[in-house]
Amino acid sequence: MTWTEAHVCLSCLLSLAFLPVVSSTILKAKFDTNGVSGTLTFSQRSAGLITIISGSLTGLSSTATWEIRTLPVRLDVADRCGRLGQRYTALGGTLPVGNIPVANLNDLNTIYGRSVVVTNTQNPTMLSCATLEADDMITMTARFKNTIGGEVVFRQPSAQSTDPISIYVDLYHLKDISTATDTFRKWTIYDKEIQDSDSVESWCQNLGNVFNPTSATGTGCSPQSHQNCKAGDLSGKHSAVTVSTNKGSVVQMFLDTKLSIGAMYSAEGKTLVVETTGSVPVACAKIIKYSTRTAKVMISRNDIKGAMSFSQKSPFDWTEVSVNLTGLASMAGGYHIHNYPVPLKMRKGQEICGQEYVGGHFNPFNVDGTLPAPRAGTKDQYEVGDLSNKYGLLNGLPELIITQADSNLPLFGMNSVIGRSVVIHKQSGSRWICDTIESEASVLQAVATFKYPIIGYIFLRQPQVNGPLSETQVYMELDYGNSATPMATVDHNWHIHVNRINEAFGMNVSQRCSSVGGHYNPYSVDLGGNYGQQCNPNNQLRCELGDLSGKHGKLNVRTQLGGKTRMFFTDTDLPLSGPNSVLGRSIVIHNANSGAPRLACANLYNTPTRITKLENWSKSSYTGTTVFNSNTPGFLDGPTSVSINLMGLDGMASGYHVHKYPVPSTASCSATSVGGHYNPLSMVGTPADKTDDMYEIGDLSGKYNNLLNGKSSVMWTSVDTNLPVRGSHSVVGRSVVVHFNNGTRWKCANIVEDTTTSGGEMFTAKVAFKGEVVGNIILTQYQYPDGGFSDTGILIDLKYASNDTLITHGHKWHVHEKPMTGDCNSAGPHYNPFMVDLTNYTECSPYNQLRCEAGDLSSKTAVYDIGYGKRFYTDVNLNIVEDFGVVGRSIVIHQANNGGPRYVCGDILPETSYSERMNFQLSTVMVDKSSMMTTIAAALNSRPNNMALMQMSDGPGCVEVDVMFTGANAERMRADLHAMVMRNDPTLGVYAPSPSVCGAAKGYVNNIVVPTGVSLVLCIVIFKRSGPLFIKLPSCSNSILCSFPCFDAKLIKKQHSYFVIERLRDIYIFQ
Repeated sequence: MTWTEAHVCLSCLLSLAFLPVVSSTILKAKFDTNGVSGTLTFSQRSAGLITIISGSLTGLSSTATWEIRTLPVRLDVADRCGRLGQRYTALGGTLPVGNIPVANLNDLNTIYGRSVVVTNTQNPTMLSCATLEADDMITMTARFKNTIGGEVVFRQPSAQSTDPISIYVDLYHLKDISTATDTFRKWTIYDKEIQDSDSVESWCQNLGNVFNPTSATGTGCSPQSHQNCKAGDLSGKHSAVTVSTNKGSVVQMFLDTKLSIGAMYSAEGKTLVVETTGSVPVACAKIIKYSTRTAKVMISRNDIKGAMSFSQKSPFDWTEVSVNLTGLASMAGGYHIHNYPVPLKMRKGQEICGQEYVGGHFNPFNVDGTLPAPRAGTKDQYEVGDLSNKYGLLNGLPELIITQADSNLPLFGMNSVIGRSVVIHKQSGSRWICDTIESEASVLQAVATFKYPIIGYIFLRQPQVNGPLSETQVYMELDYGNSATPMATVDHNWHIHVNRINEAFGMNVSQRCSSVGGHYNPYSVDLGGNYGQQCNPNNQLRCELGDLSGKHGKLNVRTQLGGKTRMFFTDTDLPLSGPNSVLGRSIVIHNANSGAPRLACANLYNTPTRITKLENWSKSSYTGTTVFNSNTPGFLDGPTSVSINLMGLDGMASGYHVHKYPVPSTASCSATSVGGHYNPLSMVGTPADKTDDMYEIGDLSGKYNNLLNGKSSVMWTSVDTNLPVRGSHSVVGRSVVVHFNNGTRWKCANIVEDTTTSGGEMFTAKVAFKGEVVGNIILTQYQYPDGGFSDTGILIDLKYASNDTLITHGHKWHVHEKPMTGDCNSAGPHYNPFMVDLTNYTECSPYNQLRCEAGDLSSKTAVYDIGYGKRFYTDVNLNIVEDFGVVGRSIVIHQANNGGPRYVCGDILPETSYSERMNFQLSTVMVDKSSMMTTIAAALNSRPNNMALMQMSDGPGCVEVDVMFTGANAERMRADLHAMVMRNDPTLGVYAPSPSVCGAAKGYVNNIVVPTGVSLVLCIVIFKRSGPLFIKLPSCSNSILCSFPCFDAKLIKKQHSYFVIERLRDIYIFQ
């Protein structure tokens, strides 16, 4: 049945003198619940005149009743009409066609912000409800987290700041729960503006004055008369507010005519204080305006192009949805939002839209997905993610361009769809294409990488809009890295803990995971009372901030079929910035079946947006930039912003591609130097005007419609959905090549991370082979200010010294535990610091690198063919420096054809380091480097990380060894060792200096900077322990860089007419 326009005479049953006369008040109730849809409009020209109710409702039975309830409708709950408070006065009646009873109402504003409930008389349990509001609303909230939890929501029509404000209150105790009762408190708005950087403890300090922008006197202020009230005197206008014992047990609603959240006299940014009758603050919160949330799905797959856009002003407003898709070719069927984001495609043919990866439909309210028929019901009767049943199927459509208002598609709160995925199905029901719903705001991100015994990631992403009001998306994929627990395990508690892991405990899980302290609980939430029940996904503020199992449920690890467990949650209070940020802390996963022991732990590191730049153009006179910008982690699919600015093309350019290898120092763009197009997914051909996924990853000109052709210069920006800058298919460390229009190569440059934006520091290490096999393996990685790391780029290029045309195939290659002491057998076993179990080791692959030994390069990348040329790989599980770094270890190349015997090997040495040369007696030919590093580390009260050795002369007898330090503390470590060498510290043991027998160590110092025009003729080095040692240096005139024998020391001092060189790093030498 459809109920249409009727009139109600509403005169003066209610008389609230404080409400002003407002002309042409119009309130609308938009219904979309339990099968009833449509709009009721309540309009009144002026207070005291009749109110007209008009509109149209569909889905009603032959008779229905309506009434006003006290509270507004919340869109973020399963039962929208179940907790709307008591009936508000006697307003209401029946809704037969043409038979609307008369009710009395003096002023329409008295029901503003309350709800209308319509009941089908033939089925009284089927209620439909909607809030009476203006078309366009402003919403603000004050969210309490300390001592008191909950929120106070302010809503006001945006058109006129003089309209009354509805205030929705739900506050409850967070402390002394076992003795807490419903408490009546004063509540006041003060002038203070809390900053996002302010600690919780400071929120209630220096509050200032009561908010009073109109300088009201406050005389006669009462709930019946707001005219002279101070705007912030909420107690005076509404009496005390109730703080209850649990969320939702006491919810209140007030109307305020002397408070604004609009442009004039707005309370935005002020501080709402709950206080005692003596005005002692109990809890404080900042009043924050909800900013419109926007998200988008960028689609460019399988010949389908377009986007879906989502926009929601606040949790109380409907979501606007815009869909624009082309290329459907009448082949599509349903389309839905699914539970998880889309993974990075690792191999050709991988079905990344499958159940294994993106899960099923997003259905947080457990709605029966089979009813009702498409477009036959209201939005709440369908799964949140069931777009095709809500908006219509795609069957038979060549394209789709629609806009929809959806009351059941939240972008706010724990049921937000942001971060999940959209899947378009074929008419057969099979999954066709998918992409992730990305926030359009800038984001902060963090990741915890688990390596033993659980492997995988827990990834956090928080849009930077509304500061502390921004929800944080939590995505995880978890598995086991050992075979001791090959089957799925369930019900693991998991928490954020206060501290980082103390890596001094190595892989002793009990000790390392105990070092992180207790749960992170910055608001000191009381764990007494009914905490286990009251802390739940619907009441996250009642939980410790770090109690993730309380807020989201317990974890399962590994699926029953043996794959990764994937889960996704939205946390309403998990900040990645500000004083309560979880960055720099850790996540602990406890034993299965709710066990208390700590099973696995990992640090949370910031994941900065990765922005690349081009470096080392092959043509020195050439200028141009290409920037790739992405915040997507290496295990997820996501868009990359591309900005190209190339000049000097002179109409001669055509192709533009990412190539396999970096540009060598010889600056050649040849196939031997930089390889062919980067094409890890083995795409074939260069189609015209197709979607991004149909091209090689590196085919920029193909994807961007041959943007260089015939141009003298290009300035161009776009979004590429097939250009990863993280993960095993990253383009970072490779090169771009500009081709002439005849296809030959013209110019090329390297793709490197722009560390001015990420704050990263690049570390490079090299293994130099100089025997039967010659060449290098070069490792490159970035470390960030908080200690996190990027992936590691690996460039390998080996050939035979005596025959550079010889090729041998299938060489395994690994990082081994120790540096070489003689032959390759001295390198020890494979480097396996995370104790990966070799049972079921076929699970280790380039697509599952955390399941591999960290040192198993051939399984993580590929076996190598010596003599076949360069190869470049990105390893997501190989740190160069710091804890578990590979500097100071060795790489072994095994015999051909997957042979086991060790063939050639070399030490992994840092390219940039602080070095100390040591001179001591040795009874053997070769230094036991592993033993020496352990001894030096113990003497320095450290661990043998970030350290490597190079033996400069053979024993027995006196030998010289360079001790190289790299990493964050390299300079300090080298200085400490130098001091120990100078004083012949006995803790150095057998490696202590032997100057009386061996004399002083000598070495070469590089990169001494000599200013132009200055001639360096002679310097004297003071060797303090054995007296002055005068060394004549060769002349080095008018040059920028020169090398000469000298001592490694710390400062430069002038003595008489000579200089004392005491440090060898970027120093100036003056005559």
